[in-house]
Amino acid sequence: MMRKSVLSLMLFLHIIPLSMAQESLSEMDVEKKSDMRDQSVVETSMDSFHTYNVLHYRLDLLFPFENRSFSGRVNAVCLSEQDSLDHVVFHMVELTADSVFVNGRSADFVQQSGEIRISWGPFIESDDSFDVSICYHGAPQNGGFYFYSMCAYTYGEPVETRYWFPCKDVPWDKATVELHVTVPLGVEVASIGLLEGREIDLDGLWETFHWRTDYPVASYLVCVTMSDQYACWSDWYVTPEGDSIELVYYVFARDSAIAKKDFIHMVDAISFFSERFGAYPFEKYGMAEVEPFVMGGMEHQTMSTINSRWIRGTRLYENGLVHELAHMWWGDAVTLNDWTAIWLNEGFATYSEVLFSESQYGQDSFQDKMANSKQLYLDQIRRSDFPLYDPPADQLFNSGIVYNKGSWILHMLRTVVGEEHFWPILSDYFDTYCYGNASVPDFQSICETVSEMDLDWFFNQWIYQKGYIQAEYGWASRLLESGEYAFVLSVSQVQKEAPVFRMPLDVHIEGEKSSHDTTVWIDQSSHHFMFTLDFEPSNVVLDPDGWVLMDAEYVQDSFYRSSEIPEKFALFQNFPNPFNEMTVIYYDLPNSRQSWEIDLTVYDLRGRRVRVLLEEKEGFGRYWTVWDGTDDLGNVLPTGIYFIELSTEGFSERMKAVVVR
Repeated sequence: MMRKSVLSLMLFLHIIPLSMAQESLSEMDVEKKSDMRDQSVVETSMDSFHTYNVLHYRLDLLFPFENRSFSGRVNAVCLSEQDSLDHVVFHMVELTADSVFVNGRSADFVQQSGEIRISWGPFIESDDSFDVSICYHGAPQNGGFYFYSMCAYTYGEPVETRYWFPCKDVPWDKATVELHVTVPLGVEVASIGLLEGREIDLDGLWETFHWRTDYPVASYLVCVTMSDQYACWSDWYVTPEGDSIELVYYVFARDSAIAKKDFIHMVDAISFFSERFGAYPFEKYGMAEVEPFVMGGMEHQTMSTINSRWIRGTRLYENGLVHELAHMWWGDAVTLNDWTAIWLNEGFATYSEVLFSESQYGQDSFQDKMANSKQLYLDQIRRSDFPLYDPPADQLFNSGIVYNKGSWILHMLRTVVGEEHFWPILSDYFDTYCYGNASVPDFQSICETVSEMDLDWFFNQWIYQKGYIQAEYGWASRLLESGEYAFVLSVSQVQKEAPVFRMPLDVHIEGEKSSHDTTVWIDQSSHHFMFTLDFEPSNVVLDPDGWVLMDAEYVQDSFYRSSEIPEKFALFQNFPNPFNEMTVIYYDLPNSRQSWEIDLTVYDLRGRRVRVLLEEKEGFGRYWTVWDGTDDLGNVLPTGIYFIELSTEGFSERMKAVVVR
């Protein structure tokens, strides 16, 4: 009886064309640049993918739930993007088309190179809509649909949707979707959107589930997940306006009790993200457990697929669950325009999970997770490194760079633009591109508009180039006649095969009973910074709160140009120069005698001595002193050019110093 029912339903799907009106349509067409799985799929007919836009998919699917075999019919409501359109191309891999109809009439088609090319007449003009219906069957072996003893499911990212239904399998073409999924009675089906109905056939052996979403969705975010072992229950998020959004869970009955412990904070997470980013953008949220699964989770729109390994009853993988939820904002509502910009999905979701951890568990949890994220990135680049934008095809989901460095980009952006701009940037970005697609320049434009800052430098160095900051630093202090301390900090960027970065850098200076915090900007390979302190410093910490993707090593001798014992006299250029309040002067005395009588003096342009800085005996070594821009009487010298002269027996050298008032 079951075999007869299967044959009847398959025959029904294969022979009847479908033409129907649609209630909700959406249009989005952004240029596609790359494809991860098979470049030949992209190169053959990409022009054909820009000649039309899919507005709505209806899928009628039959899954016998016995193996990988299934059959289906897709009806695509399309909009012509050009005059005299006479053919379209859909992605279609490891599936066999049985019949094709355009506007209810049989159409010619050819399958090759992972595509189906459909031709007809008469022409369809620009801005006219038309229906394409494809009846097909298949048992894909290399992606798209997966069948196991516990469950069966579809998976689409980045280009596997074409393995389970013919479609325009690109992220920049969003469409509304409805699915009529028929399975043996007793099998539960989870999918995107809302469950509008379920109907048992007359012989009581089959059940059809009708899922529908009127929100546009990219093809890779459509899914069908099914099992005859699911237990189902719901939770509810109540919006500030009093509306209720269902959170529905499909979990194997064996795991249902412990899953409730793992899912306990999901309502808190959706509330937090709604407050920070913008109101939850869809009609529901759900999670469906599968086993086995090559990923930890997958953010299918409103119905994330979750690996059973994440369900432990201990919230061990709560970060992963929250990550997939965050994708409803970053990836599903606001979708990357093409796969070169994958960090807009994964970096955003990774940082979102850390933000939620901070709200739920406190600042220490936030710091620990950012430190761990940094370590994962550093572990990765010891093996290989590449820019965040347009990663190699086989590294599209690289955890260290795409996910973790991606999250650090947002973290550093936050400190560059400030708290007062960072949160409005995220909410404006979400509002502007919700239900559409965005590129990296789109995001940069939002950042610059909100912050009123030119951020080319930030995006160029962190997004389009590889690497991070590797710094060496040193410091020294000297007691002044005023009782204050002159403090000098040197910072050098020593990274190789990476740009010299420009970033603000927090500095924490500690003393026995006091401390001082300041921020400096680095944008060169070497810097010297000077401060006046009212206490003697004993320790210095760069970036104490962890805002910069950086490794900093303290090197005592880095304050000087060299750690070697001097072999000759040298007077080095003072820094800063020009200066206003104070400048540092350092010099070398060679190791050729035990001591030297030295004179360090400042002269004006007329050659008049205005300040004696040093007249004393010193041994060999490297020395430094400071000049506060005053004369011997303590008078503040005016703006001008002065000369600093170091002299001793048989040696004299001058350097020009500029005072600016």
